[in-house]
Amino acid sequence: MEYRTIRQTTLILIPFTILLAAIIYVYYRAQPSPTCFDKVKNQDETGIDCGGSCMNCALKTKQPLKVFYVKFDEVSQGLYDVVAEVRNPNIKLSAAVIPYEITLRDKSGFTIEKISGSSYIYPLETVHVIEAGIRAKRTVAKVEFKITDSSVMWDVREDIKVPDLIGGDKEVLKEARPDGSVITILNAKIFNRSILDYDAIEVAVLITDAEQNVIAVSKTVIAKVRGGEFSPIVFSWQGDVPIDINKAIIEPRLNLLKK
Repeated sequence: MEYRTIRQTTLILIPFTILLAAIIYVYYRAQPSPTCFDKVKNQDETGIDCGGSCMNCALKTKQPLKVFYVKFDEVSQGLYDVVAEVRNPNIKLSAAVIPYEITLRDKSGFTIEKISGSSYIYPLETVHVIEAGIRAKRTVAKVEFKITDSSVMWDVREDIKVPDLIGGDKEVLKEARPDGSVITILNAKIFNRSILDYDAIEVAVLITDAEQNVIAVSKTVIAKVRGGEFSPIVFSWQGDVPIDINKAIIEPRLNLLKK
């Protein structure tokens, strides 16, 4: 009797098993294939729809560059210097190309002059973008600095170590000329604290007053600084520029992001 019951039960279960298997097969065949846009962590992804064969997670979750301030100074009549402080809030992302546009406006808001430029930035870096000697036909009342986020060339470059360069040993001198004019000189040194030799080091200097107003800027390039050594550098301005050494920002940089 037990054998007969087992046999009957087995015969009944066989078609149900086949039917269940068919339903499961059809269900999974009807499911869409995993993609990088299905809002599910699948395939070889390391995050939801990112990593692995999908977009790098750092690129997918990137934050835009932050412009903290834009300042300008009239060096002489009709000649202006502009400084923008830009910060990169991303931990892993560098930007090899940052296209920017600077617009000078008069008190009525009309455009006086517009120039374009490009910079670069490393992860978590703060840089000062300087455009010196911009000519304007009218008095400048406002300056705008704009970065088009869609044009920034982001990349994950874990193979690059940011050059360990610093400025120091600052000294201010005043040099009187026979005609009675004065030249303000800022002497400094650029130290290469790495073991690598670096060529074409870009150096910017930013001078502000007690109220953080820009009173002088300058840029230059050092041909080479060997690892563990330093290079002297000199900046000069016409006139008696009141420089507080503690407020003189010297920013040596090297672009290793070029491919």
